[in-house]
Amino acid sequence: MNVRTIQLEEASQFEQIGMAVNSKKLNLHQWLDMGRTRLEWCFVIEIEGKFQGRIIYGIFDVHPCDLKIWQMKIADSVNNFLEVGNKLLTDSIEVLKLKGFKTVEYHLYSTASYIIEIYQSLFRELGFCIMQEKESFEANQIRCVETSNRLHYKTLQEVGEKMFIGAIEIVTEGTLDREDLTSVISHGSQQAAILYFELLKEIDFNETWWRMAYDKEGEFVGLVVPQKLSVHRGAINYIGVTPVQRGRGYVNDLLWEGSRLMIEEGIENLIADIDVQNYPLKKALELLGYQFECSQVVLKLDL
Repeated sequence: MNVRTIQLEEASQFEQIGMAVNSKKLNLHQWLDMGRTRLEWCFVIEIEGKFQGRIIYGIFDVHPCDLKIWQMKIADSVNNFLEVGNKLLTDSIEVLKLKGFKTVEYHLYSTASYIIEIYQSLFRELGFCIMQEKESFEANQIRCVETSNRLHYKTLQEVGEKMFIGAIEIVTEGTLDREDLTSVISHGSQQAAILYFELLKEIDFNETWWRMAYDKEGEFVGLVVPQKLSVHRGAINYIGVTPVQRGRGYVNDLLWEGSRLMIEEGIENLIADIDVQNYPLKKALELLGYQFECSQVVLKLDL
C-alpha cells in the first residue's frame, strides 16, 4: 500500500473513489478554485497500482494551523477497511505534521449507526478524541410560528461588527453547545467570539442576513446567522438567545427569521447541525418542520 499526494491530471480518477453510482460527484477542480483545499492536501492510497481510498484536508484562514478533514472515502471493493483507512490516515497526517500543523479535526456524518461505529473505531485507534456529538436536521419548507412577530431585527450592516461580536459573546454564556464552551475555555469569551465571527465570515458573509433581535422594549434578545452554502443549499450556522431571555421561546422566532430569509432568497434545502444536548433548539427545529437527517461526531487529534 502506498500513500501519496495526487497530480492535477489524476483529479478525475481521484473523484471516483468510493462514490456510489447515483451519489453527488466530487468536483475537485471547483474545490481547488474555491481554495477549499490544495493538491498537496489531497492524498490517495494505492494498492497494486489502483486508487483504493482518498482523503482531502483543508483549513480555515482564521485557524491556519488546524487541519480539517473535508472528506475521506474508501473504495467499496476494499475488504480490509480498518487496515487501509489506518494507513491512509497515518501516512497523510505524518506528512502534514511536518508542515507545522497542530491539530486535525473530522466531522463524521452518517445515517447508519454502523458506519459511525466503524469510522469511530478507526479514528479512536489513532488517538482521535470525541469532542462533540451532533444531530443534523434538514427542511425543504417550514411552518410559520405564531410568535414570529414578537421581535424586530437589525442587520449586521446596521449594527457593525464590534456590536455583533459582543452579541456572540453574550449568547455564548451558558450555551449547550460543547464546541463553543471548549473555545471559551481555551481562548476566553471575548477572543472566542472574535474567532467564531471570523470563521463564519469565511463560510459566507452576507451583512444583511446576519441578524440581531430585540423585543418590543428594545432589549437585545438574541441573534441568528443564516448562510448560503451553495446555490440551493443554506444553513443556520449560528443561533443564540441571551441568558436573561431564555425560556420564553425566542429561539423559535430566531429560527423562523433565519429560515425565512433563506427561503425568500431561493434556498431550497435548509440544514442545521446541533449538539445532541441542545434540546430547546431541537424542539424549535421540529416545530418549524425540520427533520432529523443524520448523526454527526466531531473527532480531533492533537499533533
